[in-house]
Amino acid sequence: MNKHIEKEYKLLVNKNDFYSLLKLYPDAICRTQTNIYYDTKDHYLKKIGSALRFRKINDTYIFTLKIPYNNDLIEYEKKFKEMDAISFNDEDIVNILKQYNITNDLYKITEIVTERYLVDLGYAELCLDINHYNNKVDYEIEYEYKQEHDGLKNFNNILSQIGLSYTKNCDSKLKRAMSSYE
Repeated sequence: MNKHIEKEYKLLVNKNDFYSLLKLYPDAICRTQTNIYYDTKDHYLKKIGSALRFRKINDTYIFTLKIPYNNDLIEYEKKFKEMDAISFNDEDIVNILKQYNITNDLYKITEIVTERYLVDLGYAELCLDINHYNNKVDYEIEYEYKQEHDGLKNFNNILSQIGLSYTKNCDSKLKRAMSSYE
């Protein structure tokens, strides 16, 4: 199981700004991914500020558990080639869930389908996402670190090409999807 500190910037944008930025990256790789989120019956993961999901990309499934750590998130990930992993019977998954006192009464709380345009910058990934959940659509630009650098400066340089700058203006995809039910 892979473990790392998640470091990223996210910005919700309107449809026009999204496509203006996308035009600047004609070689972006497009893929569709489905994020299936889980919580316990007593909403333990929500209470501790965590998220658990399986992400499906083509024939690959990626288990991800995000756990708060200081002001960051520790992200645990494991890839699978079969849907059987979603049964939560994998030994690594069982062990990591036990480590954080996450019971096995997990159930699906929401699903988000994302059309992702991915640009590998070497030191980071630029993701331009069109997210579909609960009959809603939003447009998000993510800048995710692959190695340490001045990511905020680089992200702002990218955004400045379409007249924007980074201001924290959005919750996670999971929080946005869950609030759409309220």
